[in-house]
Amino acid sequence: MKLVSAGEKPLVVTIAVEETGGNGLIATVLGGTKPHVGGTAVAVPRQKSSGDGLTADISQICVPGHKDVYMAAEVSKILAVGTGQTASVTAGVHVDGAQVEEIAQLMENARMAARGWVGAYNA
Repeated sequence: MKLVSAGEKPLVVTIAVEETGGNGLIATVLGGTKPHVGGTAVAVPRQKSSGDGLTADISQICVPGHKDVYMAAEVSKILAVGTGQTASVTAGVHVDGAQVEEIAQLMENARMAARGWVGAYNA
């Protein structure tokens, strides 16, 4: 399992990905000041209808009252499209009293960590 982090405390986000030998990826996205289980998304890669590259179909489930599923969905798509494998991602990132800008930074940190993992995977 490889860990990749992005951001500075308290907005650091860490992704841990378990590979299954080409049969999919199982990942967690945790961070902020209260890591938890907030939402899960599964992205299944497929060819774009234009035939130009990959996209992914995404299924989501969230813990009531949590918005972490949006982060799980974005990260699962990055992993699936970047590797061509189905990716299951559970996310839970929380910072008390986070402002809109901080939430946007947490999302960007999650994207950066996911892209970093994909880059290392494909290297």
